[in-house]
Amino acid sequence: MSLSLGGPIEPRVEELQGKLKELQRGRKELEEELQRSQTLRDTLEKEHEALCTEAYKLEVTRKEREDSYKTLKFAWEDVESDLKRQQQLNSKTKELIQQYTFHIQETKLKHRKLRMKFENQLQQLMDQHKHLASVYSPERLPAEVENAEKANEQLLKAEELKLIHLNHLSERTTDTRGPDLRAQSSVGSEEAGCPFQAVDQDAMLKHSAWAASHNPPPPALARRPCGTAGASPPSHS
Repeated sequence: MSLSLGGPIEPRVEELQGKLKELQRGRKELEEELQRSQTLRDTLEKEHEALCTEAYKLEVTRKEREDSYKTLKFAWEDVESDLKRQQQLNSKTKELIQQYTFHIQETKLKHRKLRMKFENQLQQLMDQHKHLASVYSPERLPAEVENAEKANEQLLKAEELKLIHLNHLSERTTDTRGPDLRAQSSVGSEEAGCPFQAVDQDAMLKHSAWAASHNPPPPALARRPCGTAGASPPSHS
C-alpha cells in the first residue's frame, strides 16, 4: 500500500517498530497485570478456601454449641425442676419439723405435768409414810397403848356412872308411883340395858374417832350382853 502511494518506506518501518515496541510493552504490562491478577486470584482463592474452611469450622462449632446449648437447656430444666421439687420437699420438711417440734413440746409438757403429779403423789406418800412411821413407831407404841387403856378405863367409868344414875332414877320413879308399878319397873330396867349400852357405844365410837385421828386405834372393847352383871350394878330394890 505504501508502495502504491509512492511514499518512503523507512519511516513506516520505524513507525511500525515503535508501535510494535509499544505493543510489546503493553503486552508485557498486560502479562505483568495478568500475572498480578493471577497471583491475586490465587491469593483470593486461597483466602476463599481459608474462609470456606473457617466458615465450615465455624458452622461445626455453631452446631456443636447449639447442641451444647440444647443439652445445657435440658439440663437446666432438669435442675430447675429438681430445685422446685427440693423446695417443695424443704417446705414439707419444715412443716413436719414444726409439727414434730410442737408434738415434742406438748409431750414434754405432758411428761412434766405427769412428773409433777407423780412427785406430788410421791411426796404425799412419803409424808404419809413418815406420819405412819412416827405414829406406829415401836418407841411410841407403849405410850399409845397406855393412852388407849386410860381412855378405855375412862369410858368404862363413865358408863358405870351413867348406869348408876339411871338405876337411881328408876328406883325413884318406882317409889313415887307405888308398889303396883315396881314389877313393871324391874322388867323395864332389864329391857333398858340395851339403850344404856347404845349410849355407851356412842361414846365409845366418839373416842375411837378421836383416837384414830391422833393415835393408833385402841384395843377393841368387849361388848357386854344386855342384862349381865357387868352391864349394871345390882339393884337396891
